[in-house]
Amino acid sequence: MLHVRFATLALVFTLLATAATAATGAGAGANELSVSLPSHDSLVLDLPDGWSARVIRPNPDLPPTVAFSGRDSRAFQMRVTPIMPKDESNRLTPETQRGMLEAMAEMLAAKSGETNVAPVQELSAPGRSGYYFSSVDPKPEANGYKYLTQGLMSLGGLNINFLVFAKENPQEAEQRGLEIMRSAWRAAAK
Repeated sequence: MLHVRFATLALVFTLLATAATAATGAGAGANELSVSLPSHDSLVLDLPDGWSARVIRPNPDLPPTVAFSGRDSRAFQMRVTPIMPKDESNRLTPETQRGMLEAMAEMLAAKSGETNVAPVQELSAPGRSGYYFSSVDPKPEANGYKYLTQGLMSLGGLNINFLVFAKENPQEAEQRGLEIMRSAWRAAAK
């Protein structure tokens, strides 16, 4: 049941973060995934060995979502959505990022009746600002995910929403997901 709530809240969070922004395009390279942005540059995400990724774009008016999975896609999934601000006034400050994630964590706890929602933590890495929180579903539905890490990061003005779902080993899944976000970079247009 909480897997459905996780997915619903993830969609709500993405739509909130997207309300004032838009993005397009995608492409790929060896051990890297390059997602084309409307500014004609790209968001580049490192893929750990043995992982796969694909770009999901069900609606051309919404930003693309990159879906990652490890060797066992049933045990771990990650989603990354880059969102280009329409203008400078729509860029998220660190304070806004933190506030949005605190609100999402509170909403998740209230909807699920769950108290296993960790405080929002800073995602520290050079040249970017970001925050994330983690949650545990004590009663996941059959084949659902028990653990969620959700975050928001800014990289050179680009807002990036990310979600990590895991059935077990939440620390490992979270650390791998955070490393992908810490190593993300923007490549100039060719």
